[in-house]
Amino acid sequence: MKYELKRIGIWSTIKIGFLVWGLFGFLSGIYIALMMPILMKMVGSIGVFPGDMEAFTPFMFIFLPFMYSIMGAVIGTIGTIIVVGFYNLVSRLTGGIEINLEGDSIHPLDLPKEPPPPISEGENYPT
Repeated sequence: MKYELKRIGIWSTIKIGFLVWGLFGFLSGIYIALMMPILMKMVGSIGVFPGDMEAFTPFMFIFLPFMYSIMGAVIGTIGTIIVVGFYNLVSRLTGGIEINLEGDSIHPLDLPKEPPPPISEGENYPT
């Protein structure tokens, strides 16, 4: 069966995009927080930072994942809205993406002519 994706719903995309980008940002923040002590030692060894910058690393383990998740969710969702808007505009002008699906199709009006017999107590449903 051939289908064509002509339009993507903006609100459903916003909900999914916000959660996906937020999770991606949170994981990125954890990674950056884990790399922060190494980066601070490397940069501190050339004398760029005055004082003891390693005192900030416990704060970074808490702050960075949440900051990155908020930034990722907001900026990623805005990007997703822009991409979906462009897709909807282009698909209106040129047509949507064609999708070819294979398998047994079930139509809601394909009902059996007779109802199944009632199941008495203790019997299992037929498989």
